[in-house]
Amino acid sequence: MAELEQRIAQGRGDTPADLVLRGGTILDVVTGARISGDVAICGDTIVGIGAAYEGREVIDVAGLTLVPGFIDTHLHIESSLVTPFEFDRCVAPRGVTTAICDPHEIANVIGLDGIRYFQEASVHTLMDIRVQLSSCVPSTHMETAGAELDADDLRQVMGHASGIGLAEFMNYPGVIHRDPGAMDKLGFARERLRKDYPKLIICTISGYGDDGPYADRKAYDLLIQAESGLASITGGPEGASRVGMSIVDVATGATAHAAILEALIGRSVSGKGADIRISMFDVMADWLTVPLLAAEAGQSPKRIGLAHPSIAPYGVFTSKDGKDILISIQNEREWKKLCAEVLDQPALPDDPRLANMVARVKNRGFTDKIVGDGFAALTRDALLDRLAKADIAFAEVNTMDDLARHPHLRRITVDSPNGPLAYPAPAAIVVGDDRSYRPIPAIGQHGDGLPGAAPAKVKS
Repeated sequence: MAELEQRIAQGRGDTPADLVLRGGTILDVVTGARISGDVAICGDTIVGIGAAYEGREVIDVAGLTLVPGFIDTHLHIESSLVTPFEFDRCVAPRGVTTAICDPHEIANVIGLDGIRYFQEASVHTLMDIRVQLSSCVPSTHMETAGAELDADDLRQVMGHASGIGLAEFMNYPGVIHRDPGAMDKLGFARERLRKDYPKLIICTISGYGDDGPYADRKAYDLLIQAESGLASITGGPEGASRVGMSIVDVATGATAHAAILEALIGRSVSGKGADIRISMFDVMADWLTVPLLAAEAGQSPKRIGLAHPSIAPYGVFTSKDGKDILISIQNEREWKKLCAEVLDQPALPDDPRLANMVARVKNRGFTDKIVGDGFAALTRDALLDRLAKADIAFAEVNTMDDLARHPHLRRITVDSPNGPLAYPAPAAIVVGDDRSYRPIPAIGQHGDGLPGAAPAKVKS
């Protein structure tokens, strides 16, 4: 504040300036106008022009024209194949007073030593050489020039007087995908944020976590489905398959949501934030606990489509009119009711091959044929009626078109720039709390604030 007040005082003429250039012609490079007058300088800052300033030191520049020096705002001096000293000797006499240098090319080969060389050279040049920290060494993961610099490396040289920030950031995919290493270089290091804002809750999502051999691998939903083993237990015997929606993305988001809520509750008690790290792989490994433990016990799950490895009958059977229906027989009581009230064959449980769950699983082919033949003799409507009356667990194997017409599908209708849209309502129903949903905003709509909106209506 004292320095600022001193500059203001000298600029106003209240106190003598440190240096006054007296009586020159000042060129306004924006308008082209020529202004006669003095230039007042406080330290290394021009604080006023035009008036008759008093100064502790005065230099008579009458008859001379004063113009701003040229500033080269982005320069790779090493690409000119001369040293910073030779570059200075060549360009300073031609009016270049400042060069903002990105020593990327030399840092790409010898790392921090290249940056340090330019920092040390800047102390001894006539022109003002400002050294940026090379942000992307190497510039791509395919480059093998010899050096690699991460955020911790750059911190070692960021305090030099010549420093002027981070050089051009070429790793735009790292920014878009919020790669932790890229975020650290851009000043969003989690450690620094936590130190500056101890109540802050940070949640970082990665593919495989911060450490380990796969930490730098790209990770997308389907890749994690495959790598975690989920695809190996999904689909039918003919081959592995993907889950029909982005299950890893959704599961990871739900895990992050739960962890953040937990951290918010914790902060309300302790007053402290949290640094949460979630990997997509960890989420799927957690979800796959049961099949993993089975595999480690020597009973690796097999792909059997819409069936169950240890229950029979449990699977899809087709009605007379071609509708697929999934049933789940969990115990002997349900099996007897299925035989008597749905299949009209009450004596089936007396057959030793069908007498209990172990026998039916062992003779799955025979079991499924008996049930399949019974279903094929009845229409969809007749089967649903009998299954419901017998209190058998069942479901129709529906398509998305069937879902659109399902009697239990709740929808919300919200406005959008293209008109009203109806889509599935959020699953949670809070009794006594009628939720409302604002319209989908148009691009730029909220530039001047958040307008009110009519609530969306929930439909059955």
